[in-house]
Amino acid sequence: METSITSTWPRNVVVMGGGRWARVYVEVLLQLLPVSSKVFVYSPRSGQLMDSWIQKRGVGERVNAFSSLPVLPASESRAVIVVNAAVDHERSAEWAILQGAAVLVEKPLTLSFSASRRLVEKADRQGVYLAAAHVFLFAGYLHSFRRQIQTLGQVATIDVLWADAAVEARHGEVKSFDPGLRIFEDCIPHVMSMLEILDPGASLVMVGLELRRGGAQLDLVFASSARRYTVRLARNGQTRRRILTAAGAAGACTLDFSCEPGTITNGAGTMSALPDWASVQKPLSCMLEGFLVAAGGGHRDPRLEPEVGLRAARLSEEIAPVYAAAQGEWLSKRLVAASDNDEDLYYALREIAMVDDPHSPFIHKDILNRLVGEVRREAQAAASKDLLVPELVKSVLNKIRTK
Repeated sequence: METSITSTWPRNVVVMGGGRWARVYVEVLLQLLPVSSKVFVYSPRSGQLMDSWIQKRGVGERVNAFSSLPVLPASESRAVIVVNAAVDHERSAEWAILQGAAVLVEKPLTLSFSASRRLVEKADRQGVYLAAAHVFLFAGYLHSFRRQIQTLGQVATIDVLWADAAVEARHGEVKSFDPGLRIFEDCIPHVMSMLEILDPGASLVMVGLELRRGGAQLDLVFASSARRYTVRLARNGQTRRRILTAAGAAGACTLDFSCEPGTITNGAGTMSALPDWASVQKPLSCMLEGFLVAAGGGHRDPRLEPEVGLRAARLSEEIAPVYAAAQGEWLSKRLVAASDNDEDLYYALREIAMVDDPHSPFIHKDILNRLVGEVRREAQAAASKDLLVPELVKSVLNKIRTK
């Protein structure tokens, strides 16, 4: 139903993406938008899958799927939401800006700080509204946690644990990570948005990094002028874990939101992080509503500004060379000692191949096993295996790229 609030919202909304998270976006948009509005889903690689989903959901009158870019009526208001693979964010957002359409970009904004800043500047020059999607800035349970830790006095440390299960269902579908994104590129935007609530404007400097499981687990240590932060990121784990812990002069306080809204534990006991969770508007819905209001010419929610995304991109670039060196050292050792069906080795090799070519096809483990076996035979035939270790890494990667 159209109201005085929604009457100014875009009549046409393009969702660029064909994965699970894009479908979640579409579901929430259908709850928010007037029935007279149209949603166009653009996915060159998953158009048929999206079309089947639309028919199954029975929303064909409101949603259309396209495998080529849709042509939108210039006379009608429009907005674009970019929620495809991260490697496509920059090109997709640029298309939206050229259309003169307000655009919301999922994290990360782009794959580099320079590209992200260039995108922001381009939107400014064109007079187009560019918003960055950091959904945790809209999470009420994080604001509850912030109020609790204010009772701790001067906070000395903040610890973050962010772990994803190898197999996990979210919003009715199996969740998977973007293989073209290294774990820190994927998760640092989330970390920065959470810290923006707990420690607004904090300027972080990396002081430590430990890579495990080929890059599927990463331990990071940061420092600011006021406190120390530890961040553990993990993929392909046993269970989903989302835990924040703050410690100060008056004790410690923990938020476990592995299952939203989560619980807060302090010296007084454990409580719900948001007792009225069942009846309140959820974070993604709040974020999308804020975007639609601004896209229609209304108030621009500061939580949608790209500043957090830019800081996350800069921090990711600081992490990248240290991460690459640690991954190379891990690979050098593991290639010689690994057994067959080494999932951590598969993870590292696939990731390196994808970072070099984000659109490269998935490399099956049978091929990886054969490649590793070939390299191991080369090492056994060498007079000095130690001297060959860097060449072993190069040899495997070169073979991966030519398969």
